[in-house]
Amino acid sequence: MKKIDNSLYRGTIEIGPDNFAVIKNESFYDKNVYVKEKYINGAFDRDIVEFNIIRDQESVKLKGRVLNIIKRFKNKFIGLIIKNNNKCFVKIESYQSKKIILKGNIDYLSGQDVVEILITDWGKGRSVAYAKLVRIISKGFKKDSDYLFIINKYGIIKDEDNIKGHSFFKKIISREIKHRINLENILTFTIDPSSAKDFDDAISIEEIANGYRLYIHIADVSEFVEEGSKVDKIAMYQGNSYYFQESVIHMLPKILSEKFCSLKQNKLRLAVSVIFDIDFEGNVLNAKINETCIKVDKKFSYQEVDEILRKKENTKITNQLISLDKISKVLMKKRLENGGFEIAPTKIKYDIDNKGRITNVKDEERFQSHRIIEECMLLTNKSIANIFGDKVKIFRNHNKPSQYGERIIRNLISDSGLFSNRYEYQLDTGIHKLIKSFNSNIKRKVFSLLILKKLKKASYNTFSHGHFGLGFQKYTHFTSPIRRYPDLLVHRFIKDCIRGKERLVTPMEDKAVELANKAENNSKKAQNEYLRIKGLRWLSDNSQTILDGFFLEFQKGKVIIGIGNSIEIQGVISIDKFPRDQYKALSNNMGIKGKEKSNFFKVGDKCKVQIEEVDFESMIAHLSFVSL
Repeated sequence: MKKIDNSLYRGTIEIGPDNFAVIKNESFYDKNVYVKEKYINGAFDRDIVEFNIIRDQESVKLKGRVLNIIKRFKNKFIGLIIKNNNKCFVKIESYQSKKIILKGNIDYLSGQDVVEILITDWGKGRSVAYAKLVRIISKGFKKDSDYLFIINKYGIIKDEDNIKGHSFFKKIISREIKHRINLENILTFTIDPSSAKDFDDAISIEEIANGYRLYIHIADVSEFVEEGSKVDKIAMYQGNSYYFQESVIHMLPKILSEKFCSLKQNKLRLAVSVIFDIDFEGNVLNAKINETCIKVDKKFSYQEVDEILRKKENTKITNQLISLDKISKVLMKKRLENGGFEIAPTKIKYDIDNKGRITNVKDEERFQSHRIIEECMLLTNKSIANIFGDKVKIFRNHNKPSQYGERIIRNLISDSGLFSNRYEYQLDTGIHKLIKSFNSNIKRKVFSLLILKKLKKASYNTFSHGHFGLGFQKYTHFTSPIRRYPDLLVHRFIKDCIRGKERLVTPMEDKAVELANKAENNSKKAQNEYLRIKGLRWLSDNSQTILDGFFLEFQKGKVIIGIGNSIEIQGVISIDKFPRDQYKALSNNMGIKGKEKSNFFKVGDKCKVQIEEVDFESMIAHLSFVSL
């Protein structure tokens, strides 16, 4: 039963890519108010709206309806040109509650051109708004048009003017090495993607009587970025680096990101080193933090390290990598036993041809060396949070899922038959066992995605709430100061502690946390939309090809299909394209079952599909079955 609450509220609406929206309002504490597509009422992302609540006794979700737009977030937008029946539309989001018609001379514009527009008439009470052209950013046929669309839309264009030169930064290194512990004679190496240009972290390891001495060296960025400077303020507002196939947009100026801060091979560099003594069972016996100078002896790619571990040749650096592999496995086992869980990776890898189209799409390969680096960095971040406590000032929190989210996850686990009682296990243990139970890589990915959608997002805060996904009581980000601003801040706080300085709490921490969370959200949206556009272009280029697919998610009247082994390239098939039957949704929308002919389809099942239409206006690829 649904009931309208006539009380009026105000809040900021956030519109997602899949025709759903949420409104945030302090009256409802940490609960989002969910808004169906038909109730968005012409609102655009981040508008301030007036709304009321629809009370639904059958749902634990809080639902609302937009009544009025109080204030538009902005009137200028970046969009793609869509031409249809002599009209020129501008697409700014995969879902937008109004069509935008471009007025004026449009003859010289082509479909998929990237433009900046100004809304001149929001068309209150109508289904369309009107705009005028401000500028053309890129013609649609250019190789980098998608990239230019994304970086302009998400405001990630960098200002590299008035940056100090090489001599200034060389003097900092020359001055600092006199006061630091010199570790350049310890064998040190980096392990990164083969394409990496910025190197935040390096590792050294030695065997000691009862275990290992593990050195985690992190680039001392704070020594080069003066607090409150122009470079610092730009970094704070950008929040993180952005990585696209066409280019990297660094959080910091290139001269710092790729040169003086970066822990490059055969270059003397400044670092903050965390030195652990760890026994063979993975227990940390001692940990200390020092300002150091180091020199990387060898730069490895993930692939190279895995090859060395496979061959096991008797060399000093091979033996050190073998030791590192052993301790990382122990650390991972210990972490998972203490409440952490592993979600299957879902990223894809691809190339871009000279037309800007993606080619050679495949799963991003997962190496043992990835796990080595992950466990070392997790240990370091956790230890910094535990050693310095509230002096860290910025924590990375991940709260447990809501009651509704937990109920859905427990239903998934119960349906697997792994436990006889749905409450006999800790939730984190259940998640880990469920994902590990699948032999199929596709099913691991599908169920990982379903669980991720019900988990809360990790975020930055000035207090610690623990990290549910990792199973840590306290956690922070310390290990990536070249590409994440919160890490740079934590470095400043830690170095003040090391130097015996008292740092007063200021409003800057709250502001930095707010900006960091916004920047992380901006980055995820930008990366997701970039890949969504590239995926649609790839599907359009393969419109005559029979493609492998699998059922990713069942929704009302349709099913989302993952293409190949990927959950990142998707299409949609209407339920009426399935074999004729009367279908009923299974519990948790895990599939559908026919009443008449007992047809049965569930998430993870494979199929063969073909492209019917790629609609760039709705940003949807419509598919049809070749075989089931």
